[in-house]
Amino acid sequence: MNIDYVSGRLLCFRSESQWALVFNWIVWWPAVEGPHAMVECFGNGINGKQGFDNDRLFSPVVFEEDWEDDEADEPTILSIEIRGQSIALDQVPSLPHDSQHQDAGFGVLAGLTTQHKAAMLASEAEYMPFIAPDLDLVLTLDDWHHPDVLAKPSECKTFQQLARVLVTGDSSLYQPTQAPNTYWANWILK
Repeated sequence: MNIDYVSGRLLCFRSESQWALVFNWIVWWPAVEGPHAMVECFGNGINGKQGFDNDRLFSPVVFEEDWEDDEADEPTILSIEIRGQSIALDQVPSLPHDSQHQDAGFGVLAGLTTQHKAAMLASEAEYMPFIAPDLDLVLTLDDWHHPDVLAKPSECKTFQQLARVLVTGDSSLYQPTQAPNTYWANWILK
């Protein structure tokens, strides 16, 4: 999939017999028209399949675009709405357009997260249907050290600590020892 992860939130749920990790991502996905909230779920307390499934993609951010300039490589963004609220274009701290991010929309989306991240993530009403009803939220992280795609979560200190939190319900057992890397600029770009 041609997805650029912009920002995220990790939610940890547990009960005495079940657990769930919910990765609530803000992504730039040009193949499905740009900005989206994407939910990935893991654990034995998941309703439905683990990982990503088609019903776990939401569109809280809408860009109205103009493709009329035949010479342009990408559209002009005419307006932005987040959950129905208009955002003034001159108030968006767009990040520099560079050769690694061919879509200027990615920079706009990344800029929006600096002021509107909570509204851009999947809402509780959107992600809770995927979680078993008897699970309690025990930890929420906006920044954490996420393993590289080739590394197993069990090899990452973050997920070793999260496992202890999920087993015990004691969120104080999460004591980060590695610098967070979930900000978009830390990730390898396609």
